[in-house]
This record gives sequence, C-alpha cells and structure tokens, in this order.
Amino acid sequence: MSAGTTYRALAVAQFTSSIDDYALAEYARVPRLATATEVEVRVHAAAVNVIDVYRAAGALTDAFPVTPPVRFGYDVAGVVARAGEQAAFRAGDRVYGCVGHGDIGTVGEYVVTDGANLARIPDTVAFVAAASVPLAGLTAKQALDAGGAGDGQTVHVTGGLGGVGMFATVLARRHYGAREVSATVSAAKVRQAEALGAATRVVDYRDAAAVAALEGSADLVLDAAGDQASYTIAKRGSGTVSTVVQWKPENVARLEAAGVRHVHTFAVQSGSQLADTFSPLLADGSLQPVVDVFPFSDDGARAAYAKCLAGHATGKIVIRVRDD
Repeated sequence: MSAGTTYRALAVAQFTSSIDDYALAEYARVPRLATATEVEVRVHAAAVNVIDVYRAAGALTDAFPVTPPVRFGYDVAGVVARAGEQAAFRAGDRVYGCVGHGDIGTVGEYVVTDGANLARIPDTVAFVAAASVPLAGLTAKQALDAGGAGDGQTVHVTGGLGGVGMFATVLARRHYGAREVSATVSAAKVRQAEALGAATRVVDYRDAAAVAALEGSADLVLDAAGDQASYTIAKRGSGTVSTVVQWKPENVARLEAAGVRHVHTFAVQSGSQLADTFSPLLADGSLQPVVDVFPFSDDGARAAYAKCLAGHATGKIVIRVRDD
C-alpha cells in the first residue's frame, strides 16, 4: 500500500433526510485488494446523483440493503493507486467509471471497485468532465438501446440539458446516427442546449404550441425528465417511449392505447460501454459535458446535494476531490 492508511469520504452516521447531516468522515484504506480484478482508485472527481440522497435516507434498503454509516457516490474519475493482477489497469492509469452498489463511496479520496466497471480517460479530458459521464451516460445509452435507437431515426429527448438528457441528445445524433433530434428544456436553457450542437430542434417545454408541433414526429422518445405526456410526441402505431423515470400505470396504459411501445430501463455498470461509446466521443470533442463543480468539504458537498435535490440542474453536478 502507498503512503497513507486513512482517507476522508462523505457519509452519514445514521439514515437521515437532512443534508445538514452529510459530513466527511475518516476511513481506513483496505490493506489488500480482495480479488485479482479489483482496482483502488485515487479519486480526483465524483458526480452527484439523487439516488445517493435516497440511500442516505434509508429509502432504498429493500432494493439495495445497506446499514449505516452510508457513503455517497457511484461516479468516479481518478488515477489507479493499486490493481489486482488480473485487472486491465495498472498504477498510474487515468480511469473513470460507475461502481457497483456494494462499492458506493466515490465522494471520497479513495474507492475500490472491480476493474470491469472502469475505462481509461482520454488524455485530453479533465477528471471533472469524465466523472460526469458514467451513471447518467450509461442510463442514456441503455435507454436508447432498449428503445431501438438507430440510424436515420427521429428522436426526441425530454430534459435535454439535464444529466441524462444531455448525454442522450449527443448519443442519439453522434453515436446512433439519428436524422433529427429534438429536445425540450426550460426557456432559460434553450440557447445553451442549442450550443451543444447535437439537437436539431430545441423547444421550451412550457411553449404549448411548440410542443404540440412535435406531436407524432418521433420514432423514439427518451423521457429523461418524468414528462408523462411526452408519449404524444411518439409516432402512433410505430413509436417507442423509453423511460428512465418510473411512470404511473395509468399513463403507461394511455401510451399503449395510443399504439406506442413502452420500455423502462435501470442502468447497469459497464466499463466496456464507457470505453467503446463515450471515450471516443469525449476524445474527439463530440461530447463536451456541461458540469457544475463544487469543492470537497462538508459545506461544498451539502451545497452540491442541495442543488441536486432542488431539480432542474443544468448538466451534471460534480465534486472536485483533488486538483487535476
């Protein structure tokens, strides 16, 4: 083990719904990796996701059992500190990824996860940008896959400048080859969404006439914002709505009655998907994540999660643990 046997990580001592209880705590680094494929990452940046808040409150214990103290963070970008002999990485490699549910704790100075969850960061990409990608990006990719995204299609994305929607818009156009990509965002974000260069049409979701003009236009709608009326944008009889936010049963029934197929996905970790899909887009500049960066401190972490909970964040919220 390299110098330093302890490190700091964000945690709560007991289940809590109060962000004021979020605080950095001291942990011991593992003396040795448990498996030959594990990797210890010296964290430089970690993204914030609302699922962390639910876990801290004890709201997900049925699906993902956890006992306090509860740590925070799925998304990581950093440098390999140690690697098992069968891992695809070595000390010094710059990596990013989404850790498994048993490895939560990327909002900290070190984290251990299986090497299969990681991919190399392109040389030109900053840690904060890389950290923004894994969970939201994989959610977008897997939702597009489930919806049958393909070349020449017309795709619509709700929440086009949110965490998942930002990646979905770029992927639909740059990776899957969609002919047209429309996106709904708030009025204040229209110009910024247009500047990303992936969407061919950006609409204020409160502009009823503009949204109505999209009705029946999309082969695939990816709902990244919980817009349960967005099924009207899908083509009746042949369109698909792919959701990452759970819809009410009555709205799913309404969608299906309109002849629209419905699929729902929950993201799974995949270093290979990050390497094959996202790393090339990051490297050539086709994907330039919008990132809001907060410091690694009690106050910084609390402010980051408060902004996440407030909703309508632009792009991804990232905590910078170390300078690049």
